[in-house]
Amino acid sequence: MNSRRSLWTAKLSGQKAVVPHVIAKRTEFCGCILGVDPSLRGSGFSVIEIGPHARIQYLESLTLKLGQKKSFVECLGEIFKTTDVFFRKYDIKAVGIEQTIYVQNSRVAHILGSARGACLSAVALRGIPVQEFAPLRIKKSVTGFGQATKDQVAKTVRHIAGTQYPEIPDAPAGVPLIADMSSDILSRRFDANKFGLFYAGAQKNLGPSGLALVVIRKELAARTNEEKVPTMLRYSTYIENGSMFNTPPTFGVYILALVTDWILERGGLGAIEEVNNAKAAKLYGFLDGSSFFKTPVKGAD
Repeated sequence: MNSRRSLWTAKLSGQKAVVPHVIAKRTEFCGCILGVDPSLRGSGFSVIEIGPHARIQYLESLTLKLGQKKSFVECLGEIFKTTDVFFRKYDIKAVGIEQTIYVQNSRVAHILGSARGACLSAVALRGIPVQEFAPLRIKKSVTGFGQATKDQVAKTVRHIAGTQYPEIPDAPAGVPLIADMSSDILSRRFDANKFGLFYAGAQKNLGPSGLALVVIRKELAARTNEEKVPTMLRYSTYIENGSMFNTPPTFGVYILALVTDWILERGGLGAIEEVNNAKAAKLYGFLDGSSFFKTPVKGAD
């Protein structure tokens, strides 16, 4: 391959430079990945499967909570055994783990390093490739909030992979809870007061595509910087104009009204939730009892 210097030399001397035609081909990864957030008494584990066309499926997550009664050595043994259990249960092709955190307290660094070592020992025995990531990079890529807890990260990954939250999570103090509820809006009851904002595309449960439902606290909408956000992109614009700042999708709004009337006629969201739970129990009961079909979804999910 010609070097950059030889290409410039040919150009300056008037010669025709031969530029190599290079095609970079990326190999598509498919298989199970085990992610580990090591800690002596609260290691986090999660398994996802990446299928064709980068389709992600959540398989399982676990926070290994070890009480103070367990000794330092016993905790390391539990971390090793838990890691090995995931290898026995799934065909793990790669492992992602948090990098070592460099802290001023040498004792903490020693404890965290030991927890990583217990996990990586189980990985090394099986010859599985490992990719390390900075702790803050992992959490921000998933939650957008660097100080999220392990349980919050696990719940977010499950939601990205299409698994429903059994319960609405609590947001950290001072942080508004925001959710995309397109998949389960009007399918069950929930406490709307816990949210700063939630939205849903109509195409799943509300009506035809082309319509979106947004519920936002007024004080949150008022925080918009009008100098940076155009008029059309401000929630306050639609609040002040009754959602009719421009021509609304009238047919979609009409169908949404019919859907909500239909739900009220059948007893409201409580009645709809009971019907949905009965349908889910029947479907997953069949799948769990089948020798042909299999589902990685736990009963609680």
